[in-house]
Amino acid sequence: MRAPGILVIFAVLHNWIFVETIPVEKWFQLEGGNQSVFIEREYKYNWFQARNECLQKNMTLIAIDSAEKSALLTSLLKRVFEKPHNLWIGGDDLGQQDVFVWSSTGKRFEFTNWSKGNPSHNHGQEHCVNLWEHSDFEWNDAPCNESKGFICEENLHLVAAKQELQHMKNMLYEVYERCSG
Repeated sequence: MRAPGILVIFAVLHNWIFVETIPVEKWFQLEGGNQSVFIEREYKYNWFQARNECLQKNMTLIAIDSAEKSALLTSLLKRVFEKPHNLWIGGDDLGQQDVFVWSSTGKRFEFTNWSKGNPSHNHGQEHCVNLWEHSDFEWNDAPCNESKGFICEENLHLVAAKQELQHMKNMLYEVYERCSG
């Protein structure tokens, strides 16, 4: 008569060990395969924590600085999520009200994808930019201390440095081949 109780315990342990610990995919390639992004879905990071999480991965909060990049990211997010999520991106106007810049470069926004009525500032309380769950992955300004998910991208300076090092490595290899052949 103890078998049903043991089966219940086994089922609970099985779900806890095997279902609850299955990692959720967080690393993705934007179409074209030339840029990796990391997407944290859990709403537990304020903007500054999200920025630090990206930095710990040698990444930055994503800078959506062109219509093309926005379209590629939106396409990816529509595949990943059933509906839009609140996700921090790398924009802010912490330095000067209504002068939005990308935290990774300090460059002012040239391309924007604000949702209707944004940026709203909410009496000067909203300084950090997120993709908004109430729109089709359009932008919203929000208080920086709100908890949201976030999107990191490869640090573009590191990517450029890696490409330059690879180019130099290839050139050195060619010189070596000529000299030893």
